[in-house]
Amino acid sequence: MTLIQLRLYWKSPDGEVDLGAGYHEVLPPAGSLVTHGTVHGGVWRVLFPYFHLIQEGSMAHVQGRDGRRTDMPTVYLFVEPAQGPHE
Repeated sequence: MTLIQLRLYWKSPDGEVDLGAGYHEVLPPAGSLVTHGTVHGGVWRVLFPYFHLIQEGSMAHVQGRDGRRTDMPTVYLFVEPAQGPHE
């Protein structure tokens, strides 16, 4: 089982808020709901995912290609509170 690190960000009225990281086996599609407890709320609607690609020839690419351990896959999710924007 491979877990994907999901880093959640919310563009609140006060600026961008890093909500922290969670882990899941699959990538949630845009429009889906995820639970991630923070002081700002617990249920978030995914607006869109942002993929951080590993560049060909980089150390992470070579290590992964050779079957060596690399950093966990990470996807950045931009979210809003499930109740609606800025509520």
